[in-house]
Amino acid sequence: DEFAFDISADEYEQVIADILSKEICNGEGSSFVTPRKLSGKVRDFSLSKALTIYRRLIDNEFGAYWKFMFYDGKHVFLGATPEKHLVVSDGVVQMNPISGTFRKRGDHTAESLQAELFDFLEDKKERDELFMVTDEELKLMCKICPHVSACCVCLWSSVCVGVLCMRVLGE
Repeated sequence: DEFAFDISADEYEQVIADILSKEICNGEGSSFVTPRKLSGKVRDFSLSKALTIYRRLIDNEFGAYWKFMFYDGKHVFLGATPEKHLVVSDGVVQMNPISGTFRKRGDHTAESLQAELFDFLEDKKERDELFMVTDEELKLMCKICPHVSACCVCLWSSVCVGVLCMRVLGE
């Protein structure tokens, strides 16, 4: 199996440093999406193998709102996301903006996991980013609902990562 990122870890780190120094520190923004693409080929690929991978995703990725597989006859797209953009139920509209990424490692001890998690939760940048995306969701919600509130900052957790999440409700 061959998998590789489109840019190296060092190049990605430089992209982030440039955004911080040239954009964020100059007041041009506070949150930027900086993608890094992972692509690969699976040896002896077949639809059966894709379904096996998908089954493992379903069995092992807990907490995801949406797990998906799309096959167009040539390409397979597999993934999972914690983000549920908009839900309407019994006259209540709910949005769940997310931000930040807390990476879990296999070598965490209970103490190191707790320390790193608290550092993540206390990080001003992470909190500010959550408030910024929540503000954007509140603006959208106010366009469709006369009564809107934001509550419940929480940590959503999957097998490999955790993200900060806010609940935005409208009626």
